[in-house]
Amino acid sequence: MKRIIIAMALLSLCFSQQTYDSEIQPIWDNSCTSSCHNSGNNSGGLNLMAANSYSELVNVASQGWPSVMRVKPGDNQNSVLFQKIVGNTSFGDRMPKGGSPLAQADEEKIKKWIDEGAPQDWSGGTAGAGSYDFEVGDRVEVSVSEINGSSHFSMEFFVLFHREPGEYQEIIKREFNDANKGHDFFFEYDSSEKKFVLSIDGIDGLSYSVSNLMSGGLNNSGWHHIYFEYNNQDLNFFWNGNNVASVQNIPNLSFPTSSKPIKFENFKGSIDGLRIRNTSGFEGIPGGIWDQTNMGNDAILVWNCNEILVDANINPDDSNQYLKDESGKNNHGLIQGNGQLDYDVFGGGGGGGT
Repeated sequence: MKRIIIAMALLSLCFSQQTYDSEIQPIWDNSCTSSCHNSGNNSGGLNLMAANSYSELVNVASQGWPSVMRVKPGDNQNSVLFQKIVGNTSFGDRMPKGGSPLAQADEEKIKKWIDEGAPQDWSGGTAGAGSYDFEVGDRVEVSVSEINGSSHFSMEFFVLFHREPGEYQEIIKREFNDANKGHDFFFEYDSSEKKFVLSIDGIDGLSYSVSNLMSGGLNNSGWHHIYFEYNNQDLNFFWNGNNVASVQNIPNLSFPTSSKPIKFENFKGSIDGLRIRNTSGFEGIPGGIWDQTNMGNDAILVWNCNEILVDANINPDDSNQYLKDESGKNNHGLIQGNGQLDYDVFGGGGGGGT
C-alpha cells in the first residue's frame, strides 16, 4: 500500500442569488395584505406591506405571544409566523385567516428562508452568500464515483472552526469497500500537534508524510481556504493561497476505488464552497461562486449551497435533504443530523477572511 499523508484543514459552501423582496414579499402581497395585514388594518399589530414587513417580522416579539418572535432566524419551530401559517393551533387561527392555506411550495419557501437565517438580501457574497454549519455528530455524505482511479485530481474548500477540534477528529473520510481495512481516504486533525492530515492509500506499501504546523489554535481564527492536488507526479497542499507542503516524485498514484460514500463529519464549524475536479492546477482563491462559466469541464462536484434539494428532487420516495451539486453530475450531499445553512461567510480576497 502506498500511503500519502500531508498536513492541512477543511472546506466551504453557500446560497442563491435572491432577495426577501423578490422571494418572500410576493407571498404576503398575494395572500395577506388585501384585507388583514396592511397599513389600514394591521391585524395583530402586523403590517405586511412591502415597506414594513421585514422590519416588523424578523426578531420582533409577537403581539399575541410576547415571549416568542414573529420570525426567529434559523428556527421555524419558534417563529410564530410560520407556526400560524402551517396551522399550529397553539398559536391561534391558521393564517391566512378565513382564506385558503398557502400553497405548499410557498410554505416550504418561507420555512427555508427562516431556517437559513431570514436574510433580507442573499444575492451578494464572494464564495457564496451563506455557509453550512456543522455540529459534532452532523454529517453530509456523497458517493463520487467519478474520482475513482483518477491520476489527476484536486479538492478545494473554505472552513471556519467554532472550537478547537478534539484529538484526531476524522473530518472527511471514505472507507475501503472492505470496511475491515479502515479508510482509503481521510482528513483528520491532530490537536496535540495542531496539524491536519490527509491520507490517501495507494498501491505499493510506501508511506509519505509532511506536517504543516498551525501557529496557534483554529478556534474562531477566521476563514481558511484549503486546496490540494495530485498531478500524476506530486501531491501539493495550498493553505490560504500558498503552497506550503508538497510530496514530490510519486508517479502512478491514483485515487483509490471504492463504492463507499465520502463523509464530511465530526467537527464543529462552517463550510463555504466545495469543488472536486478530475484535474490539477491551482487557480487561486475563488472570488465568487462556481457556475457553468468558471467551474471547469473537469468539475465532478460543486457545492455552492444555493439550494437544498428535498423529496422528489432526488427520488420520489425520498424524504431526505441534500446539498445541491452544481456540476451536473448529481453528486448531491445527503444531510444527516442537525447541521443547517448559516450566513457567516468567507469575506473574499484571500488569506482567510472573517
